[in-house]
Amino acid sequence: MTQETYEAIEDAPLTQSVSSLQAAYRGLDLQADPDILRWKSEDTEKSNEKLNSVLMGKKKTFTQGRMNTFCGTSERLCQEAGSLAADIYVAKVTTMAIASVASNDWASHLTWDYSSLVYLSGALKRVEIDQDALLKIPGPDSMTPKMRCLIRILSSQDRTSQGIVFVKERATAVVLHHLLSRHPVVKEIFRVGSVVGTSRREASKQDFGDIFSYAEQADFLAKFRDGDINLLVGTSVLEEGIDVPACNLVVSFDEPTSLKAVVQQRGRARMRKSKYVILVDEKERGKSDVWGKSEREMRDQYEKEDREAKAAETLARAEIASHRHFRVPETGALLDMDNAKNYLQVFCARVSSRRYTDKLPYYVTKELNPLCGTTNDETIRLRSKVVLPAFIAPRFRTTWSKATWRSEKNATKDAAFEAYLRLYHAGLVDDHLSPLASHGPNTLDGESCSIIQASGQMDPWIDIAKAWKRGDDIQHYAVTVTDERERTKYVTDMMIPVNLCRMEPISIRQGNTEVGKMLVRRATQSDRERAVDGDSRAEPPSLSHFRNQHGDNLVIFRAPRTIISAETGQGALPDTSFGEYGYDDLLIHLDGLNLSIDWRAVRLLESPTKHPKTATISDSRVKAAAEDVVKSIIGAGKTVGGYPGALAWTKALLRGTDNTLVRGMDLPSLEIGRRQLFDTSPCDIQLPWTLQPLEELSGYTFRKKALLIEATTHSSSLTEYFCYDRLAFLGNAIIESIVVDETYAQGESISYCRMHRCRAAVVNRDYLGFVALEWHIAQRRAVLVDGPVVGTLHQKEDSVKLPLCHFLGHQSTEVTAEMRRVEGRFLSRRDILAETITSGSHHPWALLAELRAGSFCADIVESLVGAVWVDSETMEECRKILDRMGILPYLRRIIRDQVRTIHPKEELDISAKSSKVSYERTNKMDAKGQVEEVTCIVYVGDRKVAEACGASIREAEVKAAEEAVSLLGSADDDEYILP
Repeated sequence: MTQETYEAIEDAPLTQSVSSLQAAYRGLDLQADPDILRWKSEDTEKSNEKLNSVLMGKKKTFTQGRMNTFCGTSERLCQEAGSLAADIYVAKVTTMAIASVASNDWASHLTWDYSSLVYLSGALKRVEIDQDALLKIPGPDSMTPKMRCLIRILSSQDRTSQGIVFVKERATAVVLHHLLSRHPVVKEIFRVGSVVGTSRREASKQDFGDIFSYAEQADFLAKFRDGDINLLVGTSVLEEGIDVPACNLVVSFDEPTSLKAVVQQRGRARMRKSKYVILVDEKERGKSDVWGKSEREMRDQYEKEDREAKAAETLARAEIASHRHFRVPETGALLDMDNAKNYLQVFCARVSSRRYTDKLPYYVTKELNPLCGTTNDETIRLRSKVVLPAFIAPRFRTTWSKATWRSEKNATKDAAFEAYLRLYHAGLVDDHLSPLASHGPNTLDGESCSIIQASGQMDPWIDIAKAWKRGDDIQHYAVTVTDERERTKYVTDMMIPVNLCRMEPISIRQGNTEVGKMLVRRATQSDRERAVDGDSRAEPPSLSHFRNQHGDNLVIFRAPRTIISAETGQGALPDTSFGEYGYDDLLIHLDGLNLSIDWRAVRLLESPTKHPKTATISDSRVKAAAEDVVKSIIGAGKTVGGYPGALAWTKALLRGTDNTLVRGMDLPSLEIGRRQLFDTSPCDIQLPWTLQPLEELSGYTFRKKALLIEATTHSSSLTEYFCYDRLAFLGNAIIESIVVDETYAQGESISYCRMHRCRAAVVNRDYLGFVALEWHIAQRRAVLVDGPVVGTLHQKEDSVKLPLCHFLGHQSTEVTAEMRRVEGRFLSRRDILAETITSGSHHPWALLAELRAGSFCADIVESLVGAVWVDSETMEECRKILDRMGILPYLRRIIRDQVRTIHPKEELDISAKSSKVSYERTNKMDAKGQVEEVTCIVYVGDRKVAEACGASIREAEVKAAEEAVSLLGSADDDEYILP
């Protein structure tokens, strides 16, 4: 390690561009600052506090802070590297900021909204930049002594050298890269690149003042490893964590801040006869043993931290006697202060499978003044609170420790213990202290063929009725009535005009529930036995008498033909096909409402759609109980009696053997449930100005603004409101319900399969994601342009489209990056998608799969519909908003124009008939270990039929299925392939 000294110039004169930049900063009109205007319009306690802090000079607005940083960086470059370096930086930043406004590319800035960028652009137009700075050749007059010292060191090397120049700031790295690559001597020896560190991902948007390119950064690093570049100018990111080759020259342009930095920088010079040079101000040369002193200080600091850690551990052990525990009586499961943190972490990780969400709880510790009477001990006492993620209900999200502690470790343990105990008492944790989400199957066991043959229902009564009408020959049969023990109870003759075929035996798997006992009470059977055993009468029992005896399980319908149709199927009465199709949307709606109202009594399960479902009314229970018969009966109940009738049938069919509903399944009416959700939403919440355009776009004015805020709050947000999860789940059910009603209302000629495909086409994540990107509101905004006179500005209005997905509130850079990628894919496919949806003959399954809209795009559509339903008291408002979104108009066009909506994978299954269809997938990985491309091969039987590539598994499978269908030919079975 060697030191090279230079004579620093104090108070070097600033360049014209830096001076004019400072003048522009001082001349900012505070009253026109977007932050000031927004805080004044919000007029809340929080916004007023921010406003007062800025006006009193304690804090800066967002724009002021960035301008202050810009000025400071420019001044330091002028002092450290020279006038040309400062002019280059000011010119680059100013030009990029103004150009982003002129090109309307303001979305490229991560932390800026359009109004702030326009406000800044107006100030930067007053900066007098050096237009030729980027073209100038660096010379001694434009450099500081420090910069000339660096040039001297580099010029003494040969072309075989491999080196790194370390700097503190990113701006310095980029500017030095520019200067060194243009210096007449250095450029003959070194091929220069630059690498800087950033906390954001590569695909994230850049902030103001960042004049580097993410793509160039990766390219420079790769070329340095390959030897195409032999000098890197970089920040501390090159000190550790990045694999770079060994060098024979390492220069620290800025003096290292710590001994750790010295060790890491020196470790990069691993070649033989390598040099590690630190540039030091001549005035600092007299200081002896600078790094030895730093080493001693670091050792002392480590020892101090070790002593503090041991003292904290001693305090924690001294308080062990005060630890509390809880044991579940039924199972003996133990919750104590040592395992509570682990339990809580597992709970948060399991109850949500969403991406882009921090699932870990965090802890905040507060010191209590011992003089406040909390304790006689003079030691500072601590209390901690644990804050759970936003997808947890607000009432469970924050929990304080019950006691005060001297150890922060024990305080956080106490908070975790109290939080998990609350979850247990709320019914969200079972008797084994495990999250309810970990229980219950969510998939069907075994494999199924593409098409299976099902036996028809044996129902002779329709044929008998027709035979009586035709006058067919009468047949004589003996009828024997037996009880459940096969004891003969009654024998009689039956005369009918048909031949009765013998019913084939039906195999019932062990464990299945007998449907008849659920649909008909045993009391009814005993009534018939008494009629057989005892006296009979000609007069049938009255309806009122039957209602008094069996009212709990009695649902009266005035349209018996509907129930007959539901039970006999399409073959008997082909003009009624609602059946189980109407059941699905109803049960999802009831399920979503029950979950949204009070999730304490709910078993949270992960369904294929990543929404939680209640185990009581999940498909698995229905399959075990009554299969499609139950679905059809409930659907028929909805057709005749609307939701009240369907709800009555659902309650009747879900009763257990003890004539009570399953625990936790209160199943309130839709209106009662909606009212409970409405009443629990906060009142007197003002709508933020950022969401006012969304309310205008929806065409509905919310009575409770908190519902709209909740509908747009992502689970990554650190907010006091609930995130949109429950409203999205409820909204999905409402959309399905409206789509089902709309489809069924179009006419009785639509087949059962056709109804399902119409619903699947418009109620899926891909299409709803497209709606979130396409449905937008146009906003007028002011743009500053050059006026007719040089040096003046002119304001004009411009229109900007704000799609629904832009109103999503989140605090995740991953969501920002993914949103930007989704918008890029949408813009490249928007025209063809819009044309296909407007006038195409096929539903664009493959195109929508290519869009790969993030789940949050579909979520905000569903949550907005759910919020409107809760707030409006009517499904009609939800129907209107689906009309405005374009969902219902597209559904009507699908039905009217016979748009082909069968999914390519389903069509391939049908085309394959009895042959098995399988998909073989291969992932191609990029340099970062991420999936870059998925190749999918389709086999029908053992024969390879098609191959396609996509960016995701689903996209590749859909494309491969489409290609396979085009090669095999579409199936011609009208029963399955009608559009």
